[in-house]
This record gives sequence, structure tokens and C-alpha cells, in this order.
Amino acid sequence: KLNLTEGVYSGLTDLHEVTFNNINIDGASGPFINSSSIHYAFFFNNSLQQFPRDFFKGIVNLHDVIMRDQNILTLSKDGLSEITENLWILELSRCNVTTIEDEAFSKFHKLSQLNLAFNLLTELHPAMFRGLGELRRLQLQGNQITTINSQTFSTTLKLCYLYLHNNKQFESLSDKTFKYLKFLTDVTLSGNFTEDKCMTLFEGISTLRFSPCYDVDKNSLYLLNLMRSNVAT
Repeated sequence: KLNLTEGVYSGLTDLHEVTFNNINIDGASGPFINSSSIHYAFFFNNSLQQFPRDFFKGIVNLHDVIMRDQNILTLSKDGLSEITENLWILELSRCNVTTIEDEAFSKFHKLSQLNLAFNLLTELHPAMFRGLGELRRLQLQGNQITTINSQTFSTTLKLCYLYLHNNKQFESLSDKTFKYLKFLTDVTLSGNFTEDKCMTLFEGISTLRFSPCYDVDKNSLYLLNLMRSNVAT
């Protein structure tokens, strides 16, 4: 275990990136406090049991946080509270996340990319992504999602790329699920979709280039997209 006491690395004024790979950093509190030069933080396979909130104390100009292969079951507003609100990219993939509390990401008004791929999420609801008005890319592939509330994306109006493939078969999708996403260009889903369902799901989205139903580049309708979707048997 690496002992990271408060301010231990605060004198490294030219440090732009920190990477912790296969190192236990549980309990680290503000090791880079008052560090204005750090823009990128990477964490891989650190056996984290919860989001390391206090690690981010005083890192005021952080742009990207990338975490992979952890055991962080719950994401909360309090747990993310020490990260600067100016964050651009947040990744928490393969972290065994089962629960995202209401408004967990609400402070990140400048966030453009959120990657929550290959976790254990089962449903999506509106409060989960509230506040992410600048979000362009949302990755949720490889979870266990079966339910998407029709208002889930009502506050992510600038979303362009939405990845939902390799989830379980969706129980049902409201015709209004994507109606707010007028800038959506690419979307992937899990399941089979009839032509009529495709027409209603993506009605009014003129920017769409690729979906489980339509690939503009090939100018053809796909009722079964076997490469991107899970097909129920």
C-alpha cells in the first residue's frame, strides 16, 4: 500500500499527469493539494472499494479522470465532491458500479464525455444524469440495463454519441426515450427492433448517422444489427 499523506507531492509544480497502476491508494487524502498543473489522473486496478474522494483535494485544474478495474459499487454526489467542476472527461469502466445516486454528476457542467461501460447498472432514470448539459458522449455498453425511464435523457440535450449495446434485452423502450436528443448522431442498443419501432424511436432526429435500425453510409435499413445488439432467442 502506498502511503499518500496530505501535500506530499504538492511541490511538483511541473507535473501534468498522475498514473496509479496496481497500487493500493485507499485512504489517500490530498497528496497533490494546491497542485494547479495536474490535468490528467489515471487509476488502474487499485482495489478501490469506494470512490477516493479526498485524493482529489486541491487539484484545481483537473481535466480528465480515468478509472478502470475497481470495486466501486456506488457513485454519489458526496463521493465526487472534491473533483473540480471543470472536469471534461470522466471514466469509471469495469468498476462494478451498481448504483448511481441522484445528481451524482450534477456539478460537472462542462463534462463532455462520461464512460460507465462494463459495470452492473440495471436501470437508467432522469436524476442520474441531471446537470450534464454539455455532455456529448455517454458510454453505457456492457452493463445489465433492462429499463430506461423515458425522461432519462431530458437534460442531456447536446448528446451526440450514446452507446447502450451489450446490455440485457430491454424490457421496453418508450417512444419518447430519445425525443430530447436532437443532436444525436450515433446510438447503439441491445435487442431487436421492428421498422415501425425504429421510426417512432428516432422520429424527428435528423442528425442520426447510425442506429440499430439505420446506417446512413450504407443507405439501408437494419432490423437486426447483429454486430451491435444482443439478439433474443
